[in-house]
Amino acid sequence: MRCSGCGHIIEVEGKPDKKVVCPKCQSVVLEIGADSKAETLQYPKAQEKKERPIKNLGEYEIIEELSRGAMGIIYKARQKGLERIVALKVLLGGEHASEEQIARFLREARAVAQLSHPAIVPVYDVGYADGCHFFTMELIKGESLDKILAERKRLPVEEALNIIEQVAVGIAHAHKNGIIHRDIKPANILIAEDGRVFVTDFGLAKEVRAEKAFTRSGVTIGTPHYMSPEQAKGKSKDVDGRSDVYSLGAVLYEMLTGRVPFDGETAFEVVLKVVSEEPPPPRKFNLRIPKDVQTIILKAMQKLPKWRYQTVEEFIADINRYRRGEPIEARPLSIFYLFWRRLCRRKEVVAAIVVLLAFSVAIGTYSYFAERKRIQEEEKRRSEIEEAHKKREELTKSLEQMEKQQERWRKVFSSKFTDEVLKKEWGIQGGNFRAQDDVLLVNAKGMSGIYLAKSVSVNIRSEFDFIIDEQKGGSLGVAISINNEDLSAGYVLKLSTTSVELLKEGRARRSVPLSIEPYRVYHLKVLRDGDTLSAFLDEQEVLYYEDLSPLSGKGEWYFALLGENVVARIANLIVEEDVVPVRASPLILADRLLLEGKYNAAQEAYEQIIRSASDERILASALYGLGLCCRRLNKTDESLSTFRNLAKGYPETNYGQKALMQIALHYFERGDFNKFKEFVEKNDLSSYLDTIASEAPVSALKRYMENEFAVIERSASLEEKESRLRRVVIFANKIPERERDRDKIATARIWLAEILSKKGDVKEAVRQLRSVVNEMPQLSGEAMKAHFEIAMTMMSGGDSEGAIAMFEEWLRTYERSKVEALFVEEVVVRGQVVRKTKMDEKAWRFVREFAIMRKEAQQHLLRLYSDAGRYGDALSMTYAMEEEQDLLVFNVRPAALKMEAQSSLLYLGLWRGVLLLITGDSDGAKTQFARLAEEAFALRRLLVSLTPVEESEKKQHQALLAQADAVELMNALLSFKMNNANDRKNIARLIRSRSLFGAETDTIADALSAKELPPTLPASVSKNNDLYLILISKILEQNEDTQGARSLLLQIKGDDALPMLKYLAKAKRH
Repeated sequence: MRCSGCGHIIEVEGKPDKKVVCPKCQSVVLEIGADSKAETLQYPKAQEKKERPIKNLGEYEIIEELSRGAMGIIYKARQKGLERIVALKVLLGGEHASEEQIARFLREARAVAQLSHPAIVPVYDVGYADGCHFFTMELIKGESLDKILAERKRLPVEEALNIIEQVAVGIAHAHKNGIIHRDIKPANILIAEDGRVFVTDFGLAKEVRAEKAFTRSGVTIGTPHYMSPEQAKGKSKDVDGRSDVYSLGAVLYEMLTGRVPFDGETAFEVVLKVVSEEPPPPRKFNLRIPKDVQTIILKAMQKLPKWRYQTVEEFIADINRYRRGEPIEARPLSIFYLFWRRLCRRKEVVAAIVVLLAFSVAIGTYSYFAERKRIQEEEKRRSEIEEAHKKREELTKSLEQMEKQQERWRKVFSSKFTDEVLKKEWGIQGGNFRAQDDVLLVNAKGMSGIYLAKSVSVNIRSEFDFIIDEQKGGSLGVAISINNEDLSAGYVLKLSTTSVELLKEGRARRSVPLSIEPYRVYHLKVLRDGDTLSAFLDEQEVLYYEDLSPLSGKGEWYFALLGENVVARIANLIVEEDVVPVRASPLILADRLLLEGKYNAAQEAYEQIIRSASDERILASALYGLGLCCRRLNKTDESLSTFRNLAKGYPETNYGQKALMQIALHYFERGDFNKFKEFVEKNDLSSYLDTIASEAPVSALKRYMENEFAVIERSASLEEKESRLRRVVIFANKIPERERDRDKIATARIWLAEILSKKGDVKEAVRQLRSVVNEMPQLSGEAMKAHFEIAMTMMSGGDSEGAIAMFEEWLRTYERSKVEALFVEEVVVRGQVVRKTKMDEKAWRFVREFAIMRKEAQQHLLRLYSDAGRYGDALSMTYAMEEEQDLLVFNVRPAALKMEAQSSLLYLGLWRGVLLLITGDSDGAKTQFARLAEEAFALRRLLVSLTPVEESEKKQHQALLAQADAVELMNALLSFKMNNANDRKNIARLIRSRSLFGAETDTIADALSAKELPPTLPASVSKNNDLYLILISKILEQNEDTQGARSLLLQIKGDDALPMLKYLAKAKRH
């Protein structure tokens, strides 16, 4: 190996004990005890520098540290000039960093700056300030793939393929721009909250067009688990795009198996395995991995670059072939190859085989001449037979030539948009569609569309460029319809600025969050191929849908462009339909018959294939097609039998998985929901529930909702409730909006959020609640409660800052005037404006919940402000709350309301009194508690007049009395002096009359009434111990024992009677 410091070549035999040290410059070249998961050292380390906390860097304000690696620290920062939040990466070592480290750091920034792609995090700025090199990037909200794998171990096949494809598309873009990443690994892959995938950390990136003088042979670059053999050998000159292909294969390997291809105790062991050993087949660790996917992975991870996919595009293409159910180009490794690879590691065995072969050749020479004569005679007879087939072969070659010349896809439209083209080739349904400068201008109010007058095939693909100029809650879309009079009678893909949505026969089937900016050019591709429909935005797949009941029919299909409340421009449209090959395989013909709705003919064709075919994929595909035919022909038993045989015989294929989904769908459709639940759990179909729910009949979905709610209400198990609620949420969203019971869906999400919050999954709980807020009318009971619960969940999860912001937002959104306006209308009676209420039971429930939540929101803000030291805000809140004591808008149960109002005044008074003490206004506090004592007396009289019946009412009465006791004692302690005997008697009289301290009341009252205080009092009391601690601290304070008084106050825990007692200690310290 070569020293990375001075370039000296070092010879190493076997495995070193601990580390390799360069004999020339004495620098450590390789440390054997290093963590095998650490990045391999590629440059000498920068000089160590004592870190100092960074608060500002140039125009950037540091908010918090996000992560740190071998080269730099990434911070969350605010760019002051633009007021935007960014990710700021700072080079470790600062001004002491080596030249090579600075060069690598700047190379990363330069490499990413050259690239503009949805899958690559963009660079905003590069700079140097306060001795630090830095650059800024877009801040992605999400998690790195390595953290996701650490939590989930491995991912479902479809999810893993979707992630690796998005990564590969981004890497392919980098390759086109001459950049090789060289360090693709899970830690450098980010999964955003909206599902988008990003590639990061181009710190090891290599420019293909760079001069040879910049290449450092002999230096190992990359991370051992994911680096290619040529990287592991330090052959930098051999590193090209195929090295990234290897790393992509290694990452896909880990996502599907939950383990890395090669592991070892040290980085050195891993590197040796990468160079010399074959990776274990992924299916050895996960039998659910389809054989074709395993083949793709192993081809990508071939030792020699020439045996891998030669480009990332080839890798992507094979993945897409698998997902479409087509044969992949990669082939499994032969037994001979694997055998030979093992032998190559044992030279003595190879030598023996060579000798054996030489001996075999000598023996075989004699046999050759004996056989030659017999072969010549057989050849003569065979030539006669071949002559008879000559004409047939010529015809076959002719057909093959025709087939090669014929592409699968045939263009239907590729013209520029002109007025003449629109008039001749297109039909318009409403809206304003016109041509200008070869561009289609769309100005749609409501739903409108434009369709190709010429019908197309059942399978179709299209692509075009578009710009959304203005969007008012609308969308731009593509339709593949079986009816040109009703363009929604088929598949419709809708693009809005926030999502991409697929509808089938007017019903939403799949929705994916997406961000589309106005006035920016995008390129969209849409493909319908059999039972799959996919969409690509700027070459990145944004939607993939596998249809368990693909649309079919004998009618004509039409391609259309749709617009709804949108102003947009469309250009460079290409529409293509698939063509049946001249010599189509029986499977292609059977699939076409199925899609054309000729089910009997398709059934016969599939049965013929099953009887004659031997290829596993063809058999599985034919069985699945046969099951679909029987399902369409209402041959339920035959359909189920076929799907069961398919799932049992070919479990690792995509068709076997789809067969399981078909069986689950059958149970669901017939309303056997318990059987459905058992089948889903037994066959691990939870990740496919969305696909199953998309094809379930609406009537079954409604029955399922009713059934699940009944079970959930009876269930005592949180796990059972969570499992069922998750399914309810998924299935409920598949019911058309006009038929949804939105109140029930919102309730399910709120229940689920409560369970998730208890389990500590705050992030998912908040996501569920936000869905309710976004989907329900703002001033609805469900949205109000969900909005409130978001703040509560944040508070319980420790996010005080977020909880404060959310409570403040809730109070602004749900103001009294807005709520009152919902149920009050002004009418003119005899020339006078009269306010009339529209109250029913539901309205009263809403008002009641609103009043309680608003009061609680204010109380929580009071606590949160105080915890954050924002005493001024807390004090202001007490005055605002006092002004809202008549929050319950309508006079219902007046006695109860009066009691509640006075209770609130008492509660607020306690807080305000303590806040005044904390802020140093002791006179204000004394006045406040004197006024509160009068309120407490009034409340006590009211409580005497009411007779509680329910247990909850009794507890409420007890809590209110405790508050009144607390107020009266606090007032007495602030008004009287403990060194005055008469004052002490007054306090003792109050304690005795209220029986404040339970069994110890009389003892304490007697002690206070004595001329001299006794040297000792009870250490604790059975009732109101916090109040008792305040009393004792007051006595110690009068005796000038401030340390003892403070010690007692610090023991106060706070309770319902004294919600602010824990702040009294702060007041004493102030």
